[in-house]
Order: sequence, then structure tokens, then C-alpha cells
Amino acid sequence: MRAMATNELTDADINRYIETDGSNCPFYASDALYLGAVRGGTGIAFRDITCRSCNKTWREIFYLAEIQYPAREDFARIERPGSVT
Repeated sequence: MRAMATNELTDADINRYIETDGSNCPFYASDALYLGAVRGGTGIAFRDITCRSCNKTWREIFYLAEIQYPAREDFARIERPGSVT
């Protein structure tokens, strides 16, 4: 984990952010995050995230991977692509 904010992100920083489901700032490791509204278009969505500790903003990008019918609220049963069950 980083102790102080930097201006660069390495591939390792980005991978760690994704592997931990974006739970901490990839620059400062703070969990004080402001989550913007999800916006997007056909097959892709994004939201801007701002760290309240270091004031850096980055964008999370989401791609359509699957659909569920009928729609349910039991998210625990939704598997991440590439996950092992």
C-alpha cells in the first residue's frame, strides 16, 4: 500500500485496485472515496471516483458481460468472469 499520493499509476497499482474491487484509492490507499453516478451507452458504462484524502479523480470502466433473466437481487450468485467456483 502506498503511504502518500503520487501522480503515476503502474500496471501493478491498477491490477491491485481491480483485484480489491476498487475499495481503496489507487494513489493514496484511502477508503474515503466519493463514487460518482454511473453513466454510459450501449455495452459500456463508467463512473468517476474521487479520493477525499488526496483529491485525485479517476474513472472506472464497466463492460456488459452477461444478462440475468429474470432479474433477481441475489448478487451473491452472480459470478465474475474468470472466477473459479
